[in-house]
Amino acid sequence: MLATGLLTNAGFQLPAEAIYLGKKILCKPLLGQPEQEHNAKTLKKLQHATVCSKFTKENIELWIRYGKQKKELYNDPIDLMIEIIENPKKDFKNEILKLWK
Repeated sequence: MLATGLLTNAGFQLPAEAIYLGKKILCKPLLGQPEQEHNAKTLKKLQHATVCSKFTKENIELWIRYGKQKKELYNDPIDLMIEIIENPKKDFKNEILKLWK
């Protein structure tokens, strides 16, 4: 049976992989870690995760029932990254903005 969701802290790599795979996320930022708190707020704002301050039976049960999956397909930046490296004096602002749309 494949996992449909992920319980994790609010780091970067693991939630990013779950988003790419379309898994629902329940995350708890590590206490006293501003980066994790910011990541959790961003994940919640973008509707990629349910955020809690503590993993409890009740929080997990609610997330299992009502948590949403949201798969995100991002544009591939590799070609643009290579072009930026090869042309360091060129302004790539418009190309970068297009990549984020």
